[in-house]
Amino acid sequence: AIFRNPFRSSVSLLAAAIATALLLATICLNDGMNYMMEYQFKRISHEDLSITLREPRGVGAWTELAGLPTIMQAEPQLAVMCVLKNGPFEQRTAVIGLPDVPRLYTPLDLAGRPIVPPDAGLVLPEKLAEILHVEQGGLVRLRPLIGRRKEVAAPVVSTIETFLGLSAYCSMAYLSRLLGEQLVAETILVTTQPGSPDGRLMKDLKKRPEVVGIGDRKRSFDQMVQTMGEFMGVFLFIMVIFSGIIAFGSVLNNALVSLSERQREVGTFRVLGYSPGQITRLFTLESFILNGTGIFIGLILGIWMTHLLVGIYDTDLYRFPAIIYPSRLLIVTALMFVIVGVAQIAVHRLIRALNWLDVIKVKE
Repeated sequence: AIFRNPFRSSVSLLAAAIATALLLATICLNDGMNYMMEYQFKRISHEDLSITLREPRGVGAWTELAGLPTIMQAEPQLAVMCVLKNGPFEQRTAVIGLPDVPRLYTPLDLAGRPIVPPDAGLVLPEKLAEILHVEQGGLVRLRPLIGRRKEVAAPVVSTIETFLGLSAYCSMAYLSRLLGEQLVAETILVTTQPGSPDGRLMKDLKKRPEVVGIGDRKRSFDQMVQTMGEFMGVFLFIMVIFSGIIAFGSVLNNALVSLSERQREVGTFRVLGYSPGQITRLFTLESFILNGTGIFIGLILGIWMTHLLVGIYDTDLYRFPAIIYPSRLLIVTALMFVIVGVAQIAVHRLIRALNWLDVIKVKE
């Protein structure tokens, strides 16, 4: 019966494949977004608070802040807006100077290990290296937009994978020298004692005129999870409903047309003693073979679509990794078969309601 009408069978197979692909791509995109947030806020950032100073300050400012009550550990950081050039290619971005052994902010290399800031040179995100058309071992022209603003040739020591922004990394001492300073920082990352109230520390920090900003990593993470979670939750719900409508409508429509064409065949089966359930199983077997093939094709199409969407969302501001867990393939497959099964319940009711005595009467 599947090959009785190849065109209709092909349309049903295509509908199952499209519904499966849309559902899988949406779930994988949500997984990629969750991975990006976990990677940025938990694997790279480990501080409780980030304290931004009005201007780069020397070692005295760090030690003074580190001595405030409830602060357990403090780590300086220097972020400077710079212009990076490689021939005709140019990008304005932040260059972040890290201490020799960073502990509270640890960008990871391609092997997942914390990077070691080079004594001279830059570590570039892969996206920035792509924009500048430069590879590891190449040179870029670096010009800070504060301090002496002297342009220098900086070697690209390595490239790393990042998902937020285009910030490059280097040694804090190296970046300070480019500014004409000995050793300065404009951000202090701190961890606080567990269970200690933040109110007193916040009051102390807000009283200091050199402090212009205080960032709370946990609060920022929670806000992003809430904002993105609500958006992706609604989007995922819509896509599940949309995919379900496509699959359910396709299965039911194919069954209705097939049932209409085969009424006399169904009536004959009833005369021979077949029950409505036995006849339904014949339609169900055909449907599961056809849609099962479509679901399998849809899984392959969904993996391709996931990579396509990841490429579309590959921007200077943020990027999503293509995360495809095997469990998601199983979940999507099970969900699609459930939708096909629900459609078969409707087919069974139609078969039970069919007046089989009338359809087998020979018209004179």
